[in-house]
Amino acid sequence: MRDYNENPGYYRGGRKRNANMKNNYIPTETVKDVLQYPCVDWPERGIRKETLEHYRCRVKLTETAPQEVAAIYCPAYSKDGKKITGFQKKDLTIPKEDPGHFTAIGSVRNTCMLYGQKQCQHGGKKLFLTEGWLDMLSAFQALKDISKKNGYGHINPNVCSIVNGTSNSDKSVAHNEDFVKSFGQVIIAMDNDYRKSVDPKNIIKGREATELIGSYLSSNNLLVPNYPDDRNDLNEILLEDGPKALSDLLLWHVKPFQAEKIVTFDEVMTFEEAIKPIEQGFMFDKFPLLNEKLGGERLYELTTYTGLPGSGKSSIAFEHIFQEALSGEKVGLLMLEDPVIKTQRRVAARYLQIHPRPYFLNPLECATHEQLREAWEFSINPDKFMILAHFGSIAHKPLMSKIKSLFAAGCTRILFDHASMAVSGLQTNDERKELDVLYTELAAFRAAHPVHLKVVAHVDKKAGTQDTTRPTEPKWNYIHPSNLRGSAGLFQLSCNVILIHNEITPDGSRGRVKVGLGKNRLGARLGDCDIVKMGKNGLFYDATEEIWTPQTLPTGY
Repeated sequence: MRDYNENPGYYRGGRKRNANMKNNYIPTETVKDVLQYPCVDWPERGIRKETLEHYRCRVKLTETAPQEVAAIYCPAYSKDGKKITGFQKKDLTIPKEDPGHFTAIGSVRNTCMLYGQKQCQHGGKKLFLTEGWLDMLSAFQALKDISKKNGYGHINPNVCSIVNGTSNSDKSVAHNEDFVKSFGQVIIAMDNDYRKSVDPKNIIKGREATELIGSYLSSNNLLVPNYPDDRNDLNEILLEDGPKALSDLLLWHVKPFQAEKIVTFDEVMTFEEAIKPIEQGFMFDKFPLLNEKLGGERLYELTTYTGLPGSGKSSIAFEHIFQEALSGEKVGLLMLEDPVIKTQRRVAARYLQIHPRPYFLNPLECATHEQLREAWEFSINPDKFMILAHFGSIAHKPLMSKIKSLFAAGCTRILFDHASMAVSGLQTNDERKELDVLYTELAAFRAAHPVHLKVVAHVDKKAGTQDTTRPTEPKWNYIHPSNLRGSAGLFQLSCNVILIHNEITPDGSRGRVKVGLGKNRLGARLGDCDIVKMGKNGLFYDATEEIWTPQTLPTGY
């Protein structure tokens, strides 16, 4: 059955051209049926039988003309490569622009192997990554021919294709990142077309797909073909110029990938987009002044939460991302300071509206078995939460790989707690530099992808007002953005810096928290915002008018 949750084709975020396909398309073939089809030459595209056989493609012939190709089928493999889960069908009897030209038999998901990955070795000198499997077949055949001519016919070139079209190009690569990064060079051979100013903004063509893949991989071993101006794709070159011209293009006429490009304004936006007001972001409950100054939380941003140890920065950052999960967003949690069980209990306690501290110690004393089961089911919902099961330090490259994987899995909001923990245990002589490198990569990633990154960061040990003049009165321990641990890069690369000022009470009990804005790149409104406190139900409430009185806290608080 067709998997309509995928978005094959050019449109990112919606397959508009086939919008009615779900109601009209009735599958009549199964994976078992397709596996019985033969392999024959595909002369219209210059593809030989042995090339199709190499990739286990299948061909359906017309009933009226037995030698005429009616459809081509390319297999999709499960993530572990152990079985064929489906085929993408290219129906040659239906025009390319019409619904039904490309359909799926069985399951063809972004989480599958890349087309052709099953036939490639893991690791090697070069990987050729094409936009579609027709280009994959063309490239393999041309490169194989030149290998035979040079006496290396026993060597198969590593050629594969993205799955489900350009709109999913970066996701397709992300799900197979380890494989792609195992090669010394990656030649990103998408088509030579690009989105025109008259095209919808969400259309993704070859050059845009190259940008998505290159920006996602962010490595210095990426190459792109230097196409002739009058050629659009690899199969066209095979047909018009021959296999040598195609192999020469892929082997010799390549250049390093560069994400930046020179354009005019109308190539990236319309007049209507240029004058459209900035949309309101996500508004947090119980934080009205922060909402007012920020205008809500938006995608393509990096927000740093900082404060003294025990001030509540992690709790507030978690509260914000939990509210987003409740609203329907899929969120990612990278809690380097907590074991996985504590992270799960934090989610469950907040769901049940129970203070997290006693819940951490013994959930059975805090709720009934039925309530605990309900909270467990909520926490394991894959449409709500994804987590990184890692504790302690982690180098910035594998960390960024995990963040990218969370994004590829659909997480639009990601909480990383905390940056200082990531580098503190590494064997490095320059922790400040490591933090700078990490933040530079975080900033580059959020700028290129529709995601909001929340990062909890420590301040220097000497931060805070250190007011000792009123020992019998509560007082605020204010911090400043300059107190961020590390270099000035953390402040400069953040879009927003949320300051958590904690209240010091004479008896040492937990006081209130004052949320402030130390940086607000979009709105530019700074200063103190909401004064809140966490109640026994685990929820924050407005504590502006609350007056401190000495108290004895119950066990577990």
